Amino acid sequence: MIIGAGGAARAVLVALRRRSGGKVHVLNRTLAKARALVAEIDRSFIAHGFDAFAELAPHIGLVINTSAIGMHGTRFDWFDLSKLAKTTLVTDIVYTPLVTPLLTEVAAHGLRTIDGLGMLLHQAIPGFEAWFGVRPTVTPALRASIQATLEP
Repeated sequence: MIIGAGGAARAVLVALRRRSGGKVHVLNRTLAKARALVAEIDRSFIAHGFDAFAELAPHIGLVINTSAIGMHGTRFDWFDLSKLAKTTLVTDIVYTPLVTPLLTEVAAHGLRTIDGLGMLLHQAIPGFEAWFGVRPTVTPALRASIQATLEP
């Protein structure tokens, strides 16, 4: 399940299109925007409005939040996150805060989570290489260094 239908969702869907796997559901507040994204990227993806969350949640193995919800303490008050399967992995591409309200809530339900810092670090590699001629390696030390600048 991809939440959001903007540029970050587009990038995630392009990556998912390259892999074989199960169904990919794209949920967005505006159904027309989700449909347009699905039509552009891969018609085998399935577009939904946010109202489809409760029905889909028990059958989803991976949730990726690509929306801005989570920044500044905003949350998905309209999603019943307890409906997600206990085996669902939830990731949020938001990295400020590192642990978003979404990640906090699903962790309280015992689900595994991944924060958005890894995506930030890995998407920076091509730009850094193009500018400085050196391809950086994302290491635990680099992650810790960047994370230290994010936390108060």
